[in-house]
Amino acid sequence: MKIFIAWLGFFGDWLLFVFPLYQGLLDVTEGSDMLKNAHSSGKKRNRMISSLLWLLPPLKVLIERRRVRQISKYALNQSVDFNKVYRKLNVATAWVYVSLAGVLNGIVATEELLEIYNYGDNWWILLITSLLIVFIGIKIIQYFVSDKRKKHVFDELS
Repeated sequence: MKIFIAWLGFFGDWLLFVFPLYQGLLDVTEGSDMLKNAHSSGKKRNRMISSLLWLLPPLKVLIERRRVRQISKYALNQSVDFNKVYRKLNVATAWVYVSLAGVLNGIVATEELLEIYNYGDNWWILLITSLLIVFIGIKIIQYFVSDKRKKHVFDELS
């Protein structure tokens, strides 16, 4: 029973990394979409955020949030409701911290699982396993926000 509970904790904690980060990205994207029309009428254009930042997911969301803030400066002169955008940015930030807590809990749950299988003293297994799970989680999020998934869902509903 102890092994079963350890596996439940392992999956639960890592899911608390992936899906809050996904929610944070959705909130930042929604805030960005609210501002898109206002920004397109502005003269200054922001550069796109590098895909390499997916290697540090909380940093990517925070940089996206900063970009949305810069775009918001142009939107204040437009008909965009600043309070809605501001709330979205705060919600996205909160989700990033929940996701970070999920990573920390996931590392602890991974170590506990390794202890059960007598690999607890091998810090490198913990490091590699945690990085691999973060990478897989990022790939899941990238798929969820991709046009490929959007098309797939649209095709299923049509």
